[in-house]
Amino acid sequence: MIANIISLTRDRDTEADARRSSEGKGHVTIDDVAVVFGAGADAHTAVESTTLDVQPGEFLCILGPSGCGKSTLLNSVAGFVQPTAGAVKVDGKAVTQPGPDRGMVFQQYSLMPWKTVRDNVAFGPLLAGHTRSEAQSIAYTFLNMVGLSRFAKHYPSELSGGMQQRVGIARALANYPSVLLMDEPFGALDAQTRLMMQENLL
Repeated sequence: MIANIISLTRDRDTEADARRSSEGKGHVTIDDVAVVFGAGADAHTAVESTTLDVQPGEFLCILGPSGCGKSTLLNSVAGFVQPTAGAVKVDGKAVTQPGPDRGMVFQQYSLMPWKTVRDNVAFGPLLAGHTRSEAQSIAYTFLNMVGLSRFAKHYPSELSGGMQQRVGIARALANYPSVLLMDEPFGALDAQTRLMMQENLL
């Protein structure tokens, strides 16, 4: 279980992180959080009594073996999973559902197959109230960052796995979130692209 076996690494020396820190955005508090799936004899504890305080601008890695609860903890911060006990807050507000202040890059690509690459990335800005032209401009900005602007009108099924993951990264960034959650985001990328994305994100 994650409370017993995770290890953490921290860093906060990037310019972007320093800017977010000065703005006071992205403070994550995880207070004695536990997540239990099922009930009775079928109950499975995925996360047990975990407490973390992540300051604005801080870069935190959660390390541990497969099945220890890392993804479940991230999903709790993202708002996809509600803790069985304890509380998760971002900038002092309780997390009860997903929100644009938290961007999530999943292990799997999780793209909408009926939408083009551009429209997948523009979806968040549209929901946030941007006009279609503004949302598409934002989408192109981040598709260019991940090296996929020329594939903007393609569909996810026309891309390789690594390319789809890069679209997922662009989509997570398109809302300019104060907290970026990444669940093994570079696993499907080749070494050269992985290095490029690490430089862009960090």
